[in-house]
Amino acid sequence: MLARRVASALVGGPVVLAAIWVGGWPFLGLVALVALGAAVEFYRLLERREHHPHRGLGLASIALLLLVAGGPLRVDRGLALVAAMTLSGLAVMAWPVVRPAPDRSLDAALTLFGVVYLGWLPGHLLLLRQLADGRWLVLALVAVVWAFDSAAYFAGPRWGKRRLAPAISPKKTVVGTVAGTGAAAAVLGLAAPWLGLPVPVALAAGLLLAAVAQVGDLAESAWKRYAGVKDASGVIPGHGGMMDRFDGLLLAAPVAYYLARWAGYTLVSPWPGW
Repeated sequence: MLARRVASALVGGPVVLAAIWVGGWPFLGLVALVALGAAVEFYRLLERREHHPHRGLGLASIALLLLVAGGPLRVDRGLALVAAMTLSGLAVMAWPVVRPAPDRSLDAALTLFGVVYLGWLPGHLLLLRQLADGRWLVLALVAVVWAFDSAAYFAGPRWGKRRLAPAISPKKTVVGTVAGTGAAAAVLGLAAPWLGLPVPVALAAGLLLAAVAQVGDLAESAWKRYAGVKDASGVIPGHGGMMDRFDGLLLAAPVAYYLARWAGYTLVSPWPGW
């Protein structure tokens, strides 16, 4: 398992870093690949429990949100993103009205949740990349989440005894969470001079992002437990699926974006070239 995780990281890591650095279409394509792949996994999890979400509406809505958030559009992105989310919500809510069927209202609600979870949230990665020094902000966020995951992965099984949330994820431990949180805060603290942040602010932000990443990890575990599976899929050797690999980042991205705006980072012209 460890060898496959390392091999996947060695292959996928440079691709991810290059896309973040270049921005533009490569980064939009990367985020879309992750988000849409995770959405397919999520809707499949629901189907295992006899739900029938509307995949077409869900995937189309997610694609629209990502295009508005990071595509070559000369628009007010904040306003356009809210409008796209509203349009998606109206379309999904109209589905059980236009084509009524038993339990379709619940299926519509689950479809719309998938749009928010895997469209609206990761869309903030694209917005974060468009801020001044956006490539450094995204790289710092990825490093924070990676440090949290890695420290928790190695420290938890070795020293952890007390389970963090046994009903959701039996392998996660309190020690692993503490180690991951400390590593995340340390990484952002070290990056503070490059981000133009006071070290205490960076440390506090690292702690907050680590906590949110842990919530994202546990939330995804809860959906897998509901569906009765260990991994969302096997698309990434040693890691599972897109949801398994990027669960913490999905929730941390919007928090990082709003923290950056609060810290004074401004939105710059995203196209052409970020």
